[in-house]
Amino acid sequence: MKEKSTPGEVCNREFKMTTMDSIAQLEQMVGKGQSVLVNSAMEVMDVVAWSRAVTLVVANGAATLVPRSDGSLVRSQHLSIPRPLVVSLNRYVSKNKGGRKFDPDAKIANSLVHIRDNYTCQYCGKSVPKSLATVDHILPRSRGGRSSWSNLCTACQKCNNKKGDMTPQEAGMTVPVIPSWESVNRTKRLQDVVYAVLTEGW
Repeated sequence: MKEKSTPGEVCNREFKMTTMDSIAQLEQMVGKGQSVLVNSAMEVMDVVAWSRAVTLVVANGAATLVPRSDGSLVRSQHLSIPRPLVVSLNRYVSKNKGGRKFDPDAKIANSLVHIRDNYTCQYCGKSVPKSLATVDHILPRSRGGRSSWSNLCTACQKCNNKKGDMTPQEAGMTVPVIPSWESVNRTKRLQDVVYAVLTEGW
């Protein structure tokens, strides 16, 4: 006869499932080759390549708060550490000095552009493998275009090469429609999921 689970055991199982669901959601949002970087206050600072996250852990004293759910390891001759999903800096770095709101014309990391565009070329509409995704300046830098939220978009290599140093109109290509920060704000969604993972007791 199968023994009944105690209320405590049932609660622990449900608790673990909830945590793993949040981790799976975070992994899906970030992508296989990326890690989330947070400051000591657990505020999301950036999405970085996992190799960069490992460097921060090994050389800069950052801490791996949450490893990848698949248990994969980063190995070298002298160390073996879990491949990080969430890495925390060992000091507080202000996320938004002076309480300023997000500036759509400020410089933004390429990784956030890819996340925003869901790794889809904004010119031809095709899905782009993460390893082949590029970021294009809609208004070329040679003409004063900034590396900003409103002027960057994900592009496949073929479209990026075709457009070159032209505007989309000059190249006869679709002009990307960049969503407002407020309508997307995936960093906030990342923040919410990171908090969920950490507060659920990983």
